Amino acid sequence: MKFFCFALLFISQLSFANQSKLLKCLGKEEKYIHEQKIGGAFYQLNSSMISYMVMFPDDIEFKSPYLEEICQEKFSSFHLLRLFLTMGDKIIDRGSMVRPGLEATTNENISKNSLHMLIEFLGSMQAAQTKANCLEKSIPQLKDFYLKTQHFETNVNYSRLVKELKNIDVIFDKILSNRLNKDC
Repeated sequence: MKFFCFALLFISQLSFANQSKLLKCLGKEEKYIHEQKIGGAFYQLNSSMISYMVMFPDDIEFKSPYLEEICQEKFSSFHLLRLFLTMGDKIIDRGSMVRPGLEATTNENISKNSLHMLIEFLGSMQAAQTKANCLEKSIPQLKDFYLKTQHFETNVNYSRLVKELKNIDVIFDKILSNRLNKDC
């Protein structure tokens, strides 16, 4: 009986380890955000991403190269959001069992939640600017993004919508490189 309990405890720790590593990376980012007093859009995204990751079943694993890539970034949640929008569920391994909570990891659900987080992030960034439409002027690709996502709350296929967003990488690159207009 003792062996069975030990084996069960060991197996449960192994399945939680990968998810736990991602949460540790997001926690490290949260600490960095607080220490640097960054706040704003990056803080809100980090908080949203932690909440979203907690909904994932414990035995969902992020594929090792992607997990390492995410954890190496200063803004892990921003990079995870980028991977969710560009690669969808290809960065996770669900295993083969059907179980509660698995619907949170479908490509459609990941697309919907990621789009929602990106729209909130961009809204927070714009709110922090001194002039209206400053973000859109600095990142012209946002015009197409906003046009395609304006009917976000209607019945759309989110996975298809994400695939139609051609310049998503450019948007992420410009935000990370701080290439916003100086007069904003």
